[in-house]
Amino acid sequence: MVSVPQPDPVPEGVDPVLHLAVRAGLHAPSIARAFIRCAVELLGASASEDVLLLTSEAVTNSVVHASTESVGVSLWRSEGHVHVSVTDNDPVEPQIQPDDPTRAGGFGVRLIDMLADDWGVARIGDDGKCVWFEVPVSGELAAVP
Repeated sequence: MVSVPQPDPVPEGVDPVLHLAVRAGLHAPSIARAFIRCAVELLGASASEDVLLLTSEAVTNSVVHASTESVGVSLWRSEGHVHVSVTDNDPVEPQIQPDDPTRAGGFGVRLIDMLADDWGVARIGDDGKCVWFEVPVSGELAAVP
């Protein structure tokens, strides 16, 4: 069974909240992107390339840098935006790395900072964290029964 910490409580009145738990591994980012694409479309909007890229970056950070067996991805809508959270079982918070064009990686958190309307990191208990971000979506978000 895949076990990941749940994100901080969802704001009151937010419905629905869609969750995915995936084993940390090579395919986790692509599975998370597919989940986000389908979830945003379920809400009646179009998933932007930004929300897909940032989901992939956040999940990749968890897979590569966190000592975790699984990653959680959650999505809900909020006034023309989607709120995406990525959770794992490692309390170490990601940091924006210094700009270094000679480095092969280390751009994930920088991309989140540049492209998201808002983002942050929250601790979950003693041994987990939630990286979250909000990105605007196009189209009217539908009411889901």
